Amino acid sequence: MYRAWFFLLLTVGLAASAILLTSVRTDIGDFFYSGDSKDPAFRMTLQQSDELDRRYLISVGHKGVDVATARRFMGALKRRLVQSKRVRRVWTEPFSHTDVRQLLRFYAPHQRHLYSLEPEREVGQLFDLESMATQANMIREALLGPDPSLTKSLLPDDPMLLTLGWFRRIGGMYKKPDADPTYSSFFLEARDAGLDTSAQQELIRTLVQTFDTLNADYGQRFTLEFTGVAVFATHIQEQAKRDVNRVGTLSIGLVALLSWFVFRSFRALLCIGILLCASASIATLVTHFVYGYLHGLTLALGATLIGVCVDYFIHGMVNSGNRTGPERQQAIRRIWPTLMLGGATTLIGYTALSFSGFPGLRQVAVFTGSGIIAALAITRFMLSDLMGLFRVRVCPSIHLSWLLNAGAGARSRYVIFMVIASFALVYGTRIHWDDDLSGLAPSLERLAETDHSIRARLSSIEPGRFILISGDDMESALQVAEEVQRRLAQLMQQGKLDVYYPLFPWIASTELQSRNRMAWNKAVTSEVRERWENTLTNKGFNAKHFPALTSDQKPFLEPEWVFTSPVASLLSTQVLVKPDGVIAVIWLGKHAPQALIDSLSNIRGARYFSQKDNIARLSREYRKKAQTMLIWGVLVILILLAVRYRSLKIPVLVLSPAALSIMLVLGVWGISEVPVGMLHLIGLLLTAAVCVDYGIFFLDNSSGDIKVTFQAITISAITTAAAFGSLGAAENPALQALAGTVSPGVLAGFLLCPIMLGRIGTGFRDMN
Repeated sequence: MYRAWFFLLLTVGLAASAILLTSVRTDIGDFFYSGDSKDPAFRMTLQQSDELDRRYLISVGHKGVDVATARRFMGALKRRLVQSKRVRRVWTEPFSHTDVRQLLRFYAPHQRHLYSLEPEREVGQLFDLESMATQANMIREALLGPDPSLTKSLLPDDPMLLTLGWFRRIGGMYKKPDADPTYSSFFLEARDAGLDTSAQQELIRTLVQTFDTLNADYGQRFTLEFTGVAVFATHIQEQAKRDVNRVGTLSIGLVALLSWFVFRSFRALLCIGILLCASASIATLVTHFVYGYLHGLTLALGATLIGVCVDYFIHGMVNSGNRTGPERQQAIRRIWPTLMLGGATTLIGYTALSFSGFPGLRQVAVFTGSGIIAALAITRFMLSDLMGLFRVRVCPSIHLSWLLNAGAGARSRYVIFMVIASFALVYGTRIHWDDDLSGLAPSLERLAETDHSIRARLSSIEPGRFILISGDDMESALQVAEEVQRRLAQLMQQGKLDVYYPLFPWIASTELQSRNRMAWNKAVTSEVRERWENTLTNKGFNAKHFPALTSDQKPFLEPEWVFTSPVASLLSTQVLVKPDGVIAVIWLGKHAPQALIDSLSNIRGARYFSQKDNIARLSREYRKKAQTMLIWGVLVILILLAVRYRSLKIPVLVLSPAALSIMLVLGVWGISEVPVGMLHLIGLLLTAAVCVDYGIFFLDNSSGDIKVTFQAITISAITTAAAFGSLGAAENPALQALAGTVSPGVLAGFLLCPIMLGRIGTGFRDMN
């Protein structure tokens, strides 16, 4: 009695600790894609995410509103948003007027170093009469423009005012799509991390409330759309919460309802609830200790742990029956070896998940594995005491013993096996394998459509596709990037690339700067100086008041200087400096992938990277590993059973219901033409692990009464199928895939047990 009360207090403490200590994360990337931390593309993606996950892209529609009113509205909206404690800054263009002035002054002394990617060919062209006339006209326009003092400050370092041409060239590379006059768009950067969903939810509420209040003052003439990493993160978290609540509630409710229907006892229901609470709390705490957090999908999948763990409690309770005290403990001890073997085979199935390569399933394996071990230990050492504390008497009201009459003889079993195997072979070849992991991610079609339309107004860059550049140091990486840009320029001329975000001429290798200097110094002769002075005079200037063209001796532009300039925020998403080298990217607009790959094929240190293609490749690898794990999982279970029964025939018989249920599911997949992916295969592995338990329980018949044993198996199968079936109520397609695989597979395996093992199950215990 004291042991039972101690266990109750311990369960309360475990549950409280699990609730208070465990943090839940919902970032879908943590579950579906972790990437290789050694892969430069993955590290660059992380770097980009660190910089960009705080940013919102905001678009305001104002169809039918005059330009002046739209500008006033946008100005007022930006001013109010900046006042929010959650907002760091708001901007439309990447650089403010002050930033532009600073950039021009910063780069003016280095224009001769940054003039061209092909200085030997292009620098000389700068000094023909036509080019000189163009530069002189540019100087005139700048001196007569709104900021002549800035122009005068640039001329001593840049006598031909190449800086203005350089800046216009940069602007052309960052061109935006054709503007839609009915929309105005801008960027907003949050102070908090984009994946800090509670802070981002507050910011989104502030954004919507601010817009609604201002829009009311303008007669509701404007519309608001916004997107960003934080928007998707908050929606995914909300969906994950709904899935956890829905699946958890439904799973618990179904198991509780079935338990009541079977046992017709609130005491039995309370006992099962306490046991499940203890198992789930231990699983939660162990997973938190290993990973430091729980993913929302792990909790949703973990709800199925209820259906697995309850099997051991049910077997213990059904076999205890109405016994009391020592007799109840003896009954549980008698079935303990069978429970241990069944738990071991189930653990093998869940452990195989950790070798599938799928990041989220490793955590699920830890969660469910620790829960199963806890459930087995609780069944062995605490179930009897708890039943005694609550005076539980078990007399199940469900009886399907008539199914035992369906047992087939040896020849019939062979025929059944051949028929189902033929069915699987014929229709299994028609299975449509789908390696698109995005189909398993949360469905956010409306958000995706909004994101696409807003980005189409703001940027020509295709997200997730870029040129990855790597080098041992900054110099080597920049040299590779410069060769890449030469190839990209050729592709643009051929119409195979729309636009790209460059590194040069923001930053350049020392080698290229040296070549530009040499070409400049070689070209600036006395004849060229005289020609420049004559050009200025012809344009109405007094050439004596202008700095003379001289040979260049200024220091080269150092990368460290660039990253202290206003352009640092722009380049921070393109350059990542690590102890083992430098990684850089060049973002791409619309392009012909194969032409780009072919163009870069002989550039060492550069490769084309597509996030979508990479995830598809990763998904194929996951699927192949899942197929391998399915085979290995079944093989390990077979070996374990062979060691236990010291026979090969008996393990094959035990596995036959599980194997046939898998074949049936494969055949149904082929007939239905439902796209089948990696998680469906994982579901088959779990189906095998669970169904093997039923074969073991049935064949061992530890209670000595096959009707009692089959009664426990029946209740276990129904509750397990209900728990996994509850995943079908989730919004996440990944959970739905598991529900559609495991639940019917478990029921099929259960029904095949009496057919394949019925005539030998009653006598096998005596044979052993």
